[in-house]
Amino acid sequence: MAIKQGSMRQVVNNIYQILINDEELLRLLYYFPKSSIYLDPLDEELENIKDKEDYWDIVADRAILAEKSTDLINKAICRIYITQGRRRPVFGNYLLATQEVMISVYTHEEYELDMRSAWISDRINELIVSEYIEGTMSNKLEYAGGNPRVTVKGYKKFDHTYEYTTSKK
Repeated sequence: MAIKQGSMRQVVNNIYQILINDEELLRLLYYFPKSSIYLDPLDEELENIKDKEDYWDIVADRAILAEKSTDLINKAICRIYITQGRRRPVFGNYLLATQEVMISVYTHEEYELDMRSAWISDRINELIVSEYIEGTMSNKLEYAGGNPRVTVKGYKKFDHTYEYTTSKK
């Protein structure tokens, strides 16, 4: 079934597609930090994630359209969650609303040797802030803020909030 133009579903799907098709972000979510046994995650000697046979399995494990952290207890990975946030009316205009999109970045402590949480967050911002996002009225997302959060033991979590203006109808 086609996704309705201008819908929240369309906007979230467009963000998701941008993120899962970015090789740099995928490498940051997948490869371990540079060390005596691992190459830098962006090293050209490493296989591109998008070329891997198990690409869709990696995407399904590293970029999720819901909050689910129970399986993180037994894993050491980096993951992003993309979910809908609050929806608020634009005062003085009954036809418009401000819609939030939340992107949560989870990084296991084993990945923090290179400040992976900040690196992933920076890459996400480069990809979606002030870039063309079909389905939003201005075709852009604005960064509304971010906050560290308490999460599963051994993990760091940072929530990013983005906003766009949409029609109430």
